Amino acid sequence: MRRQREMGFSVGWSPLCYVFSIRETNLWEKEKQEKENDKPQQHPFSIYLCQKTATLVLSLLLLLPLLSMITAALELYTWCHFYIDLHRSPENGL
Repeated sequence: MRRQREMGFSVGWSPLCYVFSIRETNLWEKEKQEKENDKPQQHPFSIYLCQKTATLVLSLLLLLPLLSMITAALELYTWCHFYIDLHRSPENGL
């Protein structure tokens, strides 16, 4: 039992059978901490700037269809007036 604990195993008794479970060892925890320490730490300002940039990009993407509809409406308006001016004659009084 002692040898199993040293190896990182613990034995628990269940009414039906023995249950073996692997415990987290200190070595695994140290490796995990080293990996977390190797990651570059972001400063709060850079996180804020990243969030604001993402918000701006998403806003522009959502406004793009609206801007294209406005452009299409202005183009239609311009072509209608051009057509009316083209076919206007002094006799018709248009």
